[in-house]
Amino acid sequence: MEALRQAYRDVLAGVTLWSIAKDWNTRGLLSPHGKERRSSNLRIVLLKPRNAGIQTYSQWVEKPDGKRVRRTEETGAGNWEAIVSEGIFRALVRYLSDPERNTGGGGKRKALLSGVVRCSKCQAVVTQGWSKKNAAGERYRIYTCSGGRCITCPADLLDSFVVRKVIDRAEEWNAAPATDATDEEREAELLTEETAASERRTALAEMFSAGDIDASTLRAGIGRCDADLTKIRAELADLASQRVRVDLGDIEYLWEELDYEDPDRIDYVRTVVMQVCERVELMPRGRGVRSFKGEHCRITFRNP
Repeated sequence: MEALRQAYRDVLAGVTLWSIAKDWNTRGLLSPHGKERRSSNLRIVLLKPRNAGIQTYSQWVEKPDGKRVRRTEETGAGNWEAIVSEGIFRALVRYLSDPERNTGGGGKRKALLSGVVRCSKCQAVVTQGWSKKNAAGERYRIYTCSGGRCITCPADLLDSFVVRKVIDRAEEWNAAPATDATDEEREAELLTEETAASERRTALAEMFSAGDIDASTLRAGIGRCDADLTKIRAELADLASQRVRVDLGDIEYLWEELDYEDPDRIDYVRTVVMQVCERVELMPRGRGVRSFKGEHCRITFRNP
C-alpha cells in the first residue's frame, strides 16, 4: 500500500513510470501473476478509481459504427478504505492524460531538461540533439527547439545554469510549509460539492426511469451535473498537485545526482527542477554566438 501511495506522489513530482516500475521490480513488488512491472501495466494500476475509494460501474456500449466498447462510470464512494485521496487521484489522471506529456524512449530520460524547457519564440518544448562536428571531428550535446529549431543551446551549460539557480532557491523551499489550512478547508468543500452533484445526477436518472421527466430534460440536467463535476475535480487536482513536494533537504548534493549514465538519477534532479521552476525558456543568442550566458535562459520560479 505504501509503495502505491509513494508512486502517486512520485509521478506527480515528475518521476517516470519506467523508473517506478524498475524500482518495484528490484524490490520484488511484481504483478499478481509474478511478472515484472512495466510502464504500461503500472499506469493501469494507478488509474484505477478504487485506489481513491471511488466505486465504478462498467457496461458494454455499442458505438454508431457498430463496435462495442466498455464504458466505466463512477457511482460514488465505495465502502473500503482509500489508498490515496481523491485529489491526488484526480491530479494523477490529469497528468497522465496530458497530450503534451511525452518522455520518449520508453520513459528512460537521458536529458535533464528535454520536454521541460520551452522556446521563447514559439513555445515548443526543447529536445536533446547533437551539434555538428567541429574541426576536430567532435560533437557535443545541445538542446534544440522541437517546433522548428528556432533556438539551440549547449546542453551541458544550460543544465549547469538551471541546477545552480535551483540550488540558490533551496532555502526558501525548505522553510515553506507543505500544506495550508485554507487549502484543506477548500478541499473538504469541494468533496461535499462533488457528492451533491453526483447525487443530483443519480436522481435525474431515477426520475427519467420513473417517467417524471423526459429525455431532453434528462440530457440537459446530466450536462449541467457533468460540467459541475469536471470543474470540481479539476480544482481538486490543482490543490493536490500543489501539495506534492519533493524533499529538498539534500539539494546541495544535486550536482552529484546529475549522472547521465543513470536515468533514475536524472529523474531525481528533474523532479526538483520541475518543483522549483514554473517555466524555463531559451532566449535567442544571436546569429553566430556559440557561448552561453545567463541572459540566454529565463526562469520563472514557483512560490514555495
